[in-house]
Amino acid sequence: MTNPQAIYHLATALRQAASAHNWAQVIQVDQQIATLLSDLQGATLSPAQSKAIDVLQTTHRRVNTWCHQQSEVLRGKMEQTRNNRERAAAYATFMDEKDLG
Repeated sequence: MTNPQAIYHLATALRQAASAHNWAQVIQVDQQIATLLSDLQGATLSPAQSKAIDVLQTTHRRVNTWCHQQSEVLRGKMEQTRNNRERAAAYATFMDEKDLG
């Protein structure tokens, strides 16, 4: 049977990896969580285990939401960079034509 402290440890590891923007670690911890939940499927949980799973679920939900928000921020920055690059290229073309004219 899984120790509740191990479940709490996964919640903490997930939160810390996300806070550090360590996406590889987030993926690794998420895989560990998936394995844990698969192992616990159909098992009767103790009250301490149930509480730890609840904490893990809440942490996972928050980190998931935060990751989606960070993804949107990154998408916006990438779009802005692409737009700036296009503007700079257009300006450079205009200046070259002006210099030749």
